[in-house]
Amino acid sequence: VLSIHAEDQADRIIALDVGQGDAILIKSDGHAVLIDTGNRDQDVVDGLKRHGISRLDMVIITHADDDHCGSFPALRASVSIDTVAIASDLAHDPSDKAQQLRSLLEGCQIQRLSLHDTIRFGIFSATVIWPERCIDGGGNADSLILDVGADTDYNGQRDWTTLMCGDAEADNLADALSHSCTIDIDILKVGHHGSRKALSDQLLNQISPSIGLISCGRNNVYGHPHATTIDLLECHHVMYARTDQEGDISCDLTSDRIDVFGVR
Repeated sequence: VLSIHAEDQADRIIALDVGQGDAILIKSDGHAVLIDTGNRDQDVVDGLKRHGISRLDMVIITHADDDHCGSFPALRASVSIDTVAIASDLAHDPSDKAQQLRSLLEGCQIQRLSLHDTIRFGIFSATVIWPERCIDGGGNADSLILDVGADTDYNGQRDWTTLMCGDAEADNLADALSHSCTIDIDILKVGHHGSRKALSDQLLNQISPSIGLISCGRNNVYGHPHATTIDLLECHHVMYARTDQEGDISCDLTSDRIDVFGVR
């Protein structure tokens, strides 16, 4: 058990334990960005409190599924949020999911993200490598995929690379990688809570992640993470951690190592 205080300025990527949903917190140099909100209000609010967050530079919503954006109103009521970012097409997609998402975000400062757009905060830079356009009504295949680099020694070169996948599965991720210069991945936020189609042998051979983060709920009805996906991670010698088992999962980045531990 590790207690993290607000004054802690470590560079961290944290998969918050929000049950069967996603909420990934990135902290650096006093900046804080949240990717998705989950849909269990108290869990995400308490998670941010555990990590000393009262203000977010940005909330990035990967797609319009409820388990990725449903707790936005509760989040908005509990912390200060400067900007909300969504895929460009979701700003005008006519699907019910996209319309519901836009209603949740009404009155917010919105940044529309297109392919190859880059966001910078602290040591991190996050570049959009998917989608080229929305084709799934704001569903899983439309998830923003972010190629996140970390320049821990401030020399202008990325030292560590993370892929944030939302609910995008192996086929989407393989397509997305054609828009990225990245080959080897240090941290993979496993897509779609570790679903059966989240990964493939070919994909893991291509990106060779060292660490897998799986955000999923205890005893969830979907059977996430699927045994096939766990087998693939183990066969490829990927160290993985699950929020249903570990609680919050924190990855601390320094110039020469990534320390991974659970936080309750």
